[in-house]
This record gives sequence, C-alpha cells and structure tokens, in this order.
Amino acid sequence: MEDVYFYIDETKFIKNSINYLGLSLVLVRNNKNIEFIKNELESLYNEVAADQYLGLNRDNRIFHFTEDNMEIKPRLVDKIRDFNIKAYIAYDTIKYSSMFKSVYLRILHKLLYDRVSKNKHCNIHVFYEEQSEIKKYDVELIFKDILKTTTVGCYSISETTKKNILICLPDYILGVFRDKTDANKKQYDYRQRNYEKFSSKIRLVIDMEKDIFYSKDNPYVQYCAQIVPKNNQK
Repeated sequence: MEDVYFYIDETKFIKNSINYLGLSLVLVRNNKNIEFIKNELESLYNEVAADQYLGLNRDNRIFHFTEDNMEIKPRLVDKIRDFNIKAYIAYDTIKYSSMFKSVYLRILHKLLYDRVSKNKHCNIHVFYEEQSEIKKYDVELIFKDILKTTTVGCYSISETTKKNILICLPDYILGVFRDKTDANKKQYDYRQRNYEKFSSKIRLVIDMEKDIFYSKDNPYVQYCAQIVPKNNQK
C-alpha cells in the first residue's frame, strides 16, 4: 500500500469583523516524494540560515510564516509551489478563546474525514503541530470515529513541532491564505501574488460557518480589504 502523509497546522484570522479559526491539511504522497521535499527544504534552510543578512530570528528558527522576514518568505513560497503536494483548508467561527479546543477538533474532523475517505486504500500518517489544549488522545478519538464508516491500510498519529521542517508546508499555506483573508491586513499586491502561486496546490477551502466549498470551479475570493496600489505601499 502507498504511504500518504498529512501535515496539519492552525491559524486565527478576522473576516468581516468575525474571529475565525482555520486549519490546513497538506497531503504528501509516497516516501520518495517526502524525502525529496525534505531534502529541498533542508537545503534552502541551510542556505538561508548561513546568510548573515537573513539568518535565524531571535528564537533561533526560520521557516515560520509569521516570523520570517520579507526576503525569506518569497524564497520559500517559490520553493513550495514546485512541490507535488495538495492542500486543504477549513475554517469556522471562534467567538471565545475558551472555544479553541472544540472548534479545532470540529474542523479537524471535517478535514480528516474527507481525506481519509478518499485515501482509504493507503497507509495514512498524521502529523499535527502540538497544541497545549489538543492531546494526541483527542486526535485518536476523531480517527477512530472516522474508521466507523471507512477503513484504511494502517495509520499513525504523531504530535510534532516547528522543528519538523515539513510542518512549514501547512504553516505557509495558512499564512498565505490568512494574508489574503484577514481584514486587519492591507491587501498588498504581493500577498495576492503569493496566494495565486499556491492556487494550484490549494484544492479545497471549506467555509464551515456557511457550508460553502471553494475549489477550482468555485474559486475562493475575499474582498474584505482593498488592494493597496504598488506606488502607495509603505
């Protein structure tokens, strides 16, 4: 059976004055592809980390969208756009911080159910970024619930951190999506271009609040902020 890897990360954003929680699941097929992507990312990481004018941030890390500077981001975006991956995003409202766990797990169930059902003849390996409120047991319960209606070859679930270089895949997919969507961010031209670069990778965006599915046939468009003309960018 083919091995399929799911890498999952989360983010928060604001749209139409409403707070949302979003998750991205990046799907990578087969071990050769995993190794190729990992080697490519590590090569770029070492190149950037060795540059005295770029280098590591104060937390001694790079390849984290919210912290990477404007010279690192386009290099990693261009690298990721060439990878053989598929990305899926789902988001829902989160009114209070105390709702984080319940909303996170509801979104995760939706993303996992759809992807597991469509890859039931594969061995599935799930990697999600660690969260203090989300335990491995919670994710295992979701997976077991999904397996009541489908089967898979075998599966594994692993909690991971930003030290796993492959977690930058969903992190950057979400970062670019948030830049396009978040009403608190000015919509500069380069943010739109970044999203367009990932458009072939983002196969589905699910608005769980309104039960709307965005895909190639129904593209995700967010006009919450006016594009800032290039000569007015500061």
